[in-house]
Amino acid sequence: MADGESGEAVPGVQPSGARIAVALGASVVACWQLLVYGFGLVWYLPDITVRSECDPRETLGCGHEYGEAWWIGTFLVCVAGALCMILTWVRTYRGGRWWPWPPATEVIMVGWMVPQSWLA
Repeated sequence: MADGESGEAVPGVQPSGARIAVALGASVVACWQLLVYGFGLVWYLPDITVRSECDPRETLGCGHEYGEAWWIGTFLVCVAGALCMILTWVRTYRGGRWWPWPPATEVIMVGWMVPQSWLA
């Protein structure tokens, strides 16, 4: 196993410019999405936690029909996306496989837009 392939940080070795550029690009998109999703979580939290006086058979004007599913799904995507973004930066400065984390961050964060629109 070559130096750095074990996943340990190698002292005095800097990551390549390509690694930093990819990690930075993934972080810009992921941070923007985390802000948008975080705003949505805070905005819709009262709709989920406060008991509604609406008739459950009449969903018109009563908020989201699948509000709980949307909120839980968005929360899980935020946690998974933040974890992948952190691992992107940790693995950028360590040896071994660093490349799966930026695409995983993007797939999770941007990929949630389609199912989210179905639940909203």
